[in-house]
Amino acid sequence: MQERYARLIDTHGHAFAEEVITKKAVDGVGPDGHGYEYSFNERFEVWKEIHNRGYGRAPMQIAVDQTTQEASFKKVIHEVRWLPPDPNDTSRLIEPEPD
Repeated sequence: MQERYARLIDTHGHAFAEEVITKKAVDGVGPDGHGYEYSFNERFEVWKEIHNRGYGRAPMQIAVDQTTQEASFKKVIHEVRWLPPDPNDTSRLIEPEPD
């Protein structure tokens, strides 16, 4: 899927990004006062999304609060007991073949 999206980005993505990033506002001011149709954050999100979908998202560091998650972990002990041999079993032991 990522390779397919990358091919689409290579053919159409730059034109789409250029349309969104360089489109001027009708009133000449725009939402953030710089004259563009979309705000800087909207334009930046479009660029990031196109880049991430087409070329893969960079690994991100995740901060985990260790103090709150310790309470959610439970210690689980799986006890396995084998049944004693069946006294009615009359099968014979088959010796393994020599190597």
